[in-house]
Amino acid sequence: MGSRYSDRSDVRPFTCHPNCAGRRFLAQAESLLTAELKKPTITTIQGLAILGPLYVAMGEDAAGWLHHGMAIQLALDMGMNLDSTVLNGSERFPPEEIELRRQIYWALYCDNKFWSSYTGRVCNMLDSNASVNLPAFPQANRDGNTRRLAVDALHYVLCTHGQILENIHLNMSVIN
Repeated sequence: MGSRYSDRSDVRPFTCHPNCAGRRFLAQAESLLTAELKKPTITTIQGLAILGPLYVAMGEDAAGWLHHGMAIQLALDMGMNLDSTVLNGSERFPPEEIELRRQIYWALYCDNKFWSSYTGRVCNMLDSNASVNLPAFPQANRDGNTRRLAVDALHYVLCTHGQILENIHLNMSVIN
Protein backbone atom coordinates (compact mmCIF):
# COMPACT_ATOMS: atom_id res chain seq x y z
CA MET A 1 0.00 0.00 0.00
CA GLY A 2 2.76 2.41 0.87
CA SER A 3 4.30 2.07 -2.59
CA ARG A 4 1.40 4.11 -3.97
CA TYR A 5 2.93 7.16 -2.34
CA SER A 6 6.53 6.52 -3.28
CA ASP A 7 8.53 8.65 -5.71
CA ARG A 8 10.95 5.79 -6.37
CA SER A 9 11.05 4.84 -10.03
CA ASP A 10 11.34 1.12 -9.25
CA VAL A 11 7.82 1.11 -7.78
CA ARG A 12 6.40 3.72 -10.14
CA PRO A 13 7.22 2.55 -13.69
CA PHE A 14 5.08 5.23 -15.35
CA THR A 15 5.71 8.48 -13.52
CA CYS A 16 2.88 10.24 -15.32
CA HIS A 17 0.06 8.22 -13.74
CA PRO A 18 -0.30 7.75 -9.96
CA ASN A 19 -2.47 4.62 -10.24
CA CYS A 20 0.39 2.57 -11.67
CA ALA A 21 2.48 2.81 -8.49
CA GLY A 22 2.66 -0.48 -6.66
CA ARG A 23 0.91 -2.54 -9.34
CA ARG A 24 3.81 -4.99 -9.32
CA PHE A 25 3.31 -5.59 -5.59
CA LEU A 26 -0.45 -5.91 -6.04
CA ALA A 27 0.08 -8.58 -8.71
CA GLN A 28 2.38 -10.46 -6.35
CA ALA A 29 -0.16 -10.18 -3.50
CA GLU A 30 -2.93 -11.50 -5.76
CA SER A 31 -0.70 -14.41 -6.79
CA LEU A 32 -0.05 -15.29 -3.15
CA LEU A 33 -3.74 -14.85 -2.35
CA THR A 34 -4.70 -17.51 -4.88
CA ALA A 35 -2.67 -20.06 -2.92
CA GLU A 36 -3.88 -18.72 0.46
CA LEU A 37 -7.54 -19.15 -0.48
CA LYS A 38 -7.05 -22.91 -0.78
CA LYS A 39 -6.47 -23.11 2.97
CA PRO A 40 -7.41 -19.73 4.46
CA THR A 41 -6.25 -18.50 7.85
CA ILE A 42 -6.72 -15.36 9.93
CA THR A 43 -3.86 -13.84 7.94
CA THR A 44 -5.81 -14.45 4.72
CA ILE A 45 -8.69 -12.41 6.14
CA GLN A 46 -6.34 -9.61 7.13
CA GLY A 47 -4.76 -9.59 3.66
CA LEU A 48 -8.15 -9.42 1.94
CA ALA A 49 -9.21 -6.60 4.26
CA ILE A 50 -6.09 -4.64 3.28
CA LEU A 51 -6.47 -5.28 -0.46
CA GLY A 52 -10.06 -3.97 -0.54
CA PRO A 53 -9.25 -0.30 0.15
CA LEU A 54 -6.13 -0.57 -2.01
CA TYR A 55 -8.29 -1.39 -5.02
CA VAL A 56 -10.56 1.56 -4.21
CA ALA A 57 -7.50 3.83 -4.07
CA MET A 58 -6.68 2.63 -7.58
CA GLY A 59 -10.18 3.40 -8.81
CA GLU A 60 -11.33 -0.22 -8.89
CA ASP A 61 -14.28 -0.14 -6.49
CA ALA A 62 -15.82 -3.42 -7.65
CA ALA A 63 -12.59 -5.34 -7.00
CA GLY A 64 -12.34 -3.67 -3.59
CA TRP A 65 -15.90 -4.67 -2.70
CA LEU A 66 -15.17 -8.23 -3.84
CA HIS A 67 -12.06 -8.55 -1.64
CA HIS A 68 -13.89 -7.01 1.31
CA GLY A 69 -16.74 -9.49 0.78
CA MET A 70 -14.32 -12.42 0.71
CA ALA A 71 -12.79 -11.23 4.00
CA ILE A 72 -16.23 -11.06 5.59
CA GLN A 73 -17.29 -14.47 4.29
CA LEU A 74 -14.10 -16.13 5.55
CA ALA A 75 -14.48 -14.42 8.95
CA LEU A 76 -18.03 -15.72 9.23
CA ASP A 77 -16.96 -19.18 8.05
CA MET A 78 -14.29 -19.20 10.78
CA GLY A 79 -16.88 -18.23 13.39
CA MET A 80 -15.45 -14.81 14.16
CA ASN A 81 -18.99 -13.53 14.60
CA LEU A 82 -19.32 -15.81 17.65
CA ASP A 83 -17.95 -15.10 21.10
CA SER A 84 -14.78 -17.22 21.14
CA THR A 85 -14.72 -17.31 24.95
CA VAL A 86 -17.81 -19.51 25.10
CA LEU A 87 -17.44 -21.69 22.01
CA ASN A 88 -17.91 -25.37 22.72
CA GLY A 89 -15.61 -27.88 21.17
CA SER A 90 -12.39 -29.71 21.62
CA GLU A 91 -10.23 -26.75 20.66
CA ARG A 92 -10.17 -23.72 22.94
CA PHE A 93 -8.52 -20.55 21.73
CA PRO A 94 -5.69 -18.97 23.71
CA PRO A 95 -6.52 -15.51 25.13
CA GLU A 96 -4.35 -13.74 22.53
CA GLU A 97 -6.24 -15.38 19.66
CA ILE A 98 -9.61 -14.62 21.25
CA GLU A 99 -8.66 -10.94 21.37
CA LEU A 100 -7.29 -11.04 17.81
CA ARG A 101 -10.49 -12.64 16.52
CA ARG A 102 -12.57 -9.98 18.33
CA GLN A 103 -10.46 -7.16 16.88
CA ILE A 104 -10.68 -8.56 13.35
CA TYR A 105 -14.43 -9.09 13.63
CA TRP A 106 -15.08 -5.53 14.77
CA ALA A 107 -12.65 -4.06 12.23
CA LEU A 108 -14.51 -5.89 9.44
CA TYR A 109 -17.84 -4.87 10.96
CA CYS A 110 -16.83 -1.20 10.86
CA ASP A 111 -15.37 -1.54 7.37
CA ASN A 112 -18.64 -3.10 6.23
CA LYS A 113 -20.65 -0.12 7.44
CA PHE A 114 -18.26 2.34 5.79
CA TRP A 115 -18.25 0.33 2.54
CA SER A 116 -22.05 0.28 2.56
CA SER A 117 -22.16 4.02 3.12
CA TYR A 118 -19.65 4.60 0.32
CA THR A 119 -21.13 2.24 -2.26
CA GLY A 120 -24.81 2.24 -1.31
CA ARG A 121 -24.71 -1.54 -1.09
CA VAL A 122 -26.32 -3.61 1.64
CA CYS A 123 -24.53 -4.28 4.94
CA ASN A 124 -23.72 -7.99 5.24
CA MET A 125 -22.49 -8.02 8.84
CA LEU A 126 -25.34 -7.35 11.23
CA ASP A 127 -25.38 -7.14 15.03
CA SER A 128 -28.23 -9.63 15.07
CA ASN A 129 -25.97 -12.30 13.53
CA ALA A 130 -23.16 -11.95 16.05
CA SER A 131 -22.40 -12.57 19.69
CA VAL A 132 -18.98 -10.91 19.86
CA ASN A 133 -18.68 -8.40 22.68
CA LEU A 134 -17.82 -4.84 21.81
CA PRO A 135 -14.28 -3.97 22.75
CA ALA A 136 -14.31 -2.35 26.17
CA PHE A 137 -13.73 1.37 26.34
CA PRO A 138 -10.13 1.57 27.53
CA GLN A 139 -9.32 2.80 30.99
CA ALA A 140 -6.09 4.57 31.81
CA ASN A 141 -3.37 1.96 31.96
CA ARG A 142 -0.55 1.76 34.43
CA ASP A 143 2.27 1.40 31.91
CA GLY A 144 1.64 4.91 30.57
CA ASN A 145 1.22 3.82 26.95
CA THR A 146 -0.98 6.69 25.78
CA ARG A 147 -0.66 5.68 22.12
CA ARG A 148 -2.16 2.25 22.84
CA LEU A 149 -4.89 3.91 24.88
CA ALA A 150 -5.71 6.26 21.98
CA VAL A 151 -5.80 3.39 19.46
CA ASP A 152 -8.09 1.33 21.71
CA ALA A 153 -10.38 4.32 22.29
CA LEU A 154 -10.57 4.96 18.54
CA HIS A 155 -11.40 1.30 17.91
CA TYR A 156 -14.21 1.43 20.46
CA VAL A 157 -15.62 4.66 19.04
CA LEU A 158 -15.49 3.31 15.46
CA CYS A 159 -17.34 0.16 16.56
CA THR A 160 -20.14 2.12 18.21
CA HIS A 161 -20.25 4.44 15.20
CA GLY A 162 -20.61 1.33 13.02
CA GLN A 163 -23.60 0.24 15.10
CA ILE A 164 -25.22 3.63 14.56
CA LEU A 165 -24.55 3.39 10.81
CA GLU A 166 -26.11 -0.08 10.77
CA ASN A 167 -29.31 1.29 12.30
CA ILE A 168 -29.37 4.11 9.75
CA HIS A 169 -28.86 1.68 6.86
CA LEU A 170 -31.52 -0.71 8.12
CA ASN A 171 -34.04 2.10 8.65
CA MET A 172 -33.33 3.57 5.22
CA SER A 173 -33.86 0.21 3.52
CA VAL A 174 -37.24 -0.17 5.27
CA ILE A 175 -38.33 3.25 4.01
CA ASN A 176 -37.40 2.42 0.42
